[in-house]
Amino acid sequence: MWCIYCAKNSDSSKSLEHVIPATLGIKETLPEGYVCDKCNQYFSDMDQQIILNRWIAMHIGTAQIPNREGKIRQKIGNNLGFYNQSGMSTIKLEVVKKENNKLIYSFGQDKQFDELLFARGIHKMAFNCFAALRGYDESRLSRFDQIKRYIRCPYPREFWRYIAGCVNSTDHCKATLIEKKEKHYIRLHIYCLDFIVCLENPDQIINPHHPDLCIIERVGQWQGKTPLGLIKA
Repeated sequence: MWCIYCAKNSDSSKSLEHVIPATLGIKETLPEGYVCDKCNQYFSDMDQQIILNRWIAMHIGTAQIPNREGKIRQKIGNNLGFYNQSGMSTIKLEVVKKENNKLIYSFGQDKQFDELLFARGIHKMAFNCFAALRGYDESRLSRFDQIKRYIRCPYPREFWRYIAGCVNSTDHCKATLIEKKEKHYIRLHIYCLDFIVCLENPDQIINPHHPDLCIIERVGQWQGKTPLGLIKA
């Protein structure tokens, strides 16, 4: 076996790479040997960034998704604390606007949130899903070398575009493969957030044609003072 990311021998690897980070409450893993121990350990910082996104963190907390040790989280990052034994909450809310006599709130993005790592984490999740859906041989094709390089060894400040937005769905976590014009796209649904990633080239990202989805193409778009916290490009 050869690691699908670094292409080094993974015959002796002991760890299993989660298709979607275990911190999101999903247990599915790639088969043994798909990802080497070194890459698996390296990806942990990206996985942590996924749950620091304010919207994902809110759903993890309110749905009481346990951590790897099976314990219910009382806090994620610095900004989001959840109901504790005294019934208090430390979620910091800000009024965005008043609409139809109702106040619409947002909550601050955690200061630890790193949008460059988050973007790479989204692409890593997408490629993991592709490997789970299409298997070992296809995930090792040279056409995916660039996305694997970006996930493992990005250029300074390198940022691959992707689509994100809030779409209602009954699914907690789901991945769909889209093939269009000889390109492969993964649509991820993670706790009311949708992401679309092109696995070959970020410049080939498709126009979402959906009012609640937008292309994320730079750092700073997750820092908006809106209910979702997303500035549309």
